[in-house]
Amino acid sequence: ATASLVVYSSFLDQIFFVGDCQAAFVNHKDEITNAIQPTKYNDQVMSSARSMYLQLEIAKGKTEEELRSDPEDEGRTFIQPLLVGQKMFQNNPDAPAAHRYWTMDGFPISDSGIETYDVPLDTKHIILASDGYPTLFPSLEKTEEDLMTIIQEDPLMFDKHLSTKGVRPGAESFDDRTYVCIDIRKNIYERK
Repeated sequence: ATASLVVYSSFLDQIFFVGDCQAAFVNHKDEITNAIQPTKYNDQVMSSARSMYLQLEIAKGKTEEELRSDPEDEGRTFIQPLLVGQKMFQNNPDAPAAHRYWTMDGFPISDSGIETYDVPLDTKHIILASDGYPTLFPSLEKTEEDLMTIIQEDPLMFDKHLSTKGVRPGAESFDDRTYVCIDIRKNIYERK
């Protein structure tokens, strides 16, 4: 099992990432000034391969409804060897740079596997989230609304928003999701 981690340090006024997480800084006007959404090259490659596979199945005559009703997700089955194989590159400092990735799995993480970002001075709120949200907005409600729009438009997650998996039958979303909003206004005058 693996986990991803995103942490805000008020002492250092920084955000730290390990794995598939994201963050956003919201200013006093309730505008996102910077959204940080690290992406793994492996995920981009596998999402594109899955998309192409599903597009080919549609070109051969299958419907999106047929593909979506398949509990196995044919596209995910197609990329499964890559999903399993990429673990050879996990927390492996000797792996090819393009495919190397870091996660919390009980093994050492190189300093290069920890991404660090300074919090801008005009930040009022910090949003920390999992990668289950395609786009972050200043409120959970707007973020959820955007996710639901994407799912409604592309439940297989292969056309408008490429992913390594679609929304399974009976599921609410294509991935787990966590959204935490931290109010740091009280520290505004104490910050650097």
